[in-house]
Amino acid sequence: MKLSFLFSFILISSLVILSFLIPDFQIGNLEIKKPDIISDIGFIFKEKESDSVARNNIMELNFENDNDSVIAAFESEFLVKDFRKDSLGFLARFFSALRKTETDGTKTRIAFFGDSMIEGDLISSTLRYKLQKKFGGAGVGFVSAVDNIAGFRKTIYHTSSNNWKTNSILQPGFVSKTGISGYVFNPAIISGSKSGDSSISNSLSKVLFKPANDSYDNLTAFDFVKLYYSYSPPANYISVENGSLKRFGLEGKNIVNELFINKGNTINSIQVYFHTSSPVDIYGFSFETEKGVYVDNFSMRGNSGIPLSQMNPEIIKGFNDKFNYNLIVLQYGLNIASPDAKDVNWYKEKMISVINYFRNLIPNADILILSVNDKSYRKGGAMITEPVIPKIVEIQKQIAEETGTAFWNLFEAMGGKNSMSRWVKSKPPLANKDYTHFNREGAEKAGTFLYKQLMYHYNKSKTGRNGFESTVRGKNHNK
Repeated sequence: MKLSFLFSFILISSLVILSFLIPDFQIGNLEIKKPDIISDIGFIFKEKESDSVARNNIMELNFENDNDSVIAAFESEFLVKDFRKDSLGFLARFFSALRKTETDGTKTRIAFFGDSMIEGDLISSTLRYKLQKKFGGAGVGFVSAVDNIAGFRKTIYHTSSNNWKTNSILQPGFVSKTGISGYVFNPAIISGSKSGDSSISNSLSKVLFKPANDSYDNLTAFDFVKLYYSYSPPANYISVENGSLKRFGLEGKNIVNELFINKGNTINSIQVYFHTSSPVDIYGFSFETEKGVYVDNFSMRGNSGIPLSQMNPEIIKGFNDKFNYNLIVLQYGLNIASPDAKDVNWYKEKMISVINYFRNLIPNADILILSVNDKSYRKGGAMITEPVIPKIVEIQKQIAEETGTAFWNLFEAMGGKNSMSRWVKSKPPLANKDYTHFNREGAEKAGTFLYKQLMYHYNKSKTGRNGFESTVRGKNHNK
């Protein structure tokens, strides 16, 4: 025992002495500090000071006020950038719509597409809430007729019967039939169904919506509720229960039809029964008011984003005719990442096609690409960033540059390399232990940060000083 203690003492003493003899040195962008045995036996790898200060403090900053000096303290890589190639200003179409909303209440609408990272209305719900608080509006916007993760989403209570058929763009043969959400739903066929016939009503496909109990304070009731569906013969109809039972015909002459099933009456629940004797494609519902900002969450687990360009263009145009989108957000990348992935250059051409697809069909909307977030895997006992993640981020930035769209580097904003591990270990935790997805607290922080980024540039646009991170005709006006 004495020999073991003596050996340990000599070893530690020798290491302490060596810690004073070994100088600092640098390899590339990494500064390797001499070992500080007393505080932490091992090497402390420290990035350049300009990077580490911004990254380590990024989640500590208070963004409760639109403070230019706080935002400007970040390096430009943390800000939303717009690589547009026309002569318009930074996110000009979106900001122009917001100014109109701020002036007379005209609706501004955002289509927020993404994968499992925004599933359950994560990130988008925070962005929606803050925009509605500032510009007006109430309601979650578009909701699919059937929600496969009902109960996980906390911004609306949503249940459905189990006799619906659900298909998506990820299933062969259905990509041309889906709505803008990427899903299409078919209610049960009931021959000769009649409203009030209890023997039949138990077989009808139905949905129920209520405001969620633990949601935001602007989502406590429903005002305007609309149904969206495709071609349908006059024999099909729905019965709507919201205190009384009302019948609405489902005669659909267009590929996208809109039907008001509640208009201006404040209600606390709505149940819809589908009396369908012939097939009909149902897309979903929208919950909103007459004015304000709306953010439609179009999440789909497992989607890389690539299948979006295969959706029926007439359906997308049909939805845009109803919604008049001003901004399209694309949050993808997780589903092409894995520890073994090496080459992701193929992804660029595919996603450029998606950008061009939306630009042609929704020409009055700006487009914002959110980079993939950090994602970790276990190596040598530690959870570290998957090597392909920075490559995907760079590819996504190149996509934005080549297509002239806006880009936000979420990977850097959350802290860059190995930041997911810090989010998981944060107190309280900001990410799940799959080291891939934000939890609700983390998603709220990410959504808040995105909102503040957008409002920073919006405020600049109103004073004519929005060139901070705008790239016009290929030249960055911030440099």
